[in-house]
Amino acid sequence: MPNQIWIVRHAKSSWADANMRDHDRPLNERGNHDAPRMADLILNQIQDNLLLFSSTALRAKTTCEIFANTFKTKNPAIRLSEKLYHASEFDILSHINELEECVTDVMIFAHNPGISYFANRISNALLMEVPTCGIIKCNVKQTKKWEEIDFDQIEIESHYFPKSEIY
Repeated sequence: MPNQIWIVRHAKSSWADANMRDHDRPLNERGNHDAPRMADLILNQIQDNLLLFSSTALRAKTTCEIFANTFKTKNPAIRLSEKLYHASEFDILSHINELEECVTDVMIFAHNPGISYFANRISNALLMEVPTCGIIKCNVKQTKKWEEIDFDQIEIESHYFPKSEIY
């Protein structure tokens, strides 16, 4: 039965090599600093056997791996999807709808503008833009299956942004 959905924008990435494909950009120093601290910030809220679902872009995948390492005692599973690279809010919802019923909690690592569009779509108040390594914690209400979830059945419980949490 669906329980919680975590939406995470990848940590800050490097623009040092102008010739590098966007998909291959690594985290920069700040991204490598922020990701473990943000993961640690929410560690006590993470349930066992969390599914971590990430874009295949290097910056999202690396952010996901840093979170997985922090959550290692919770036995997280990692799944990658190229479709989460440049995903719209509807694509993100589609990934949620396709989850197996044995999954109770999911954390999705993706990119803007899709992450911010998703957060704004389910929010009663505009969040504007989810910053790099920003985390949105959501609860699923009144549904028993992932495939039945729509935007109006997801509510934001809290959000964690690096500048307000670790700086």
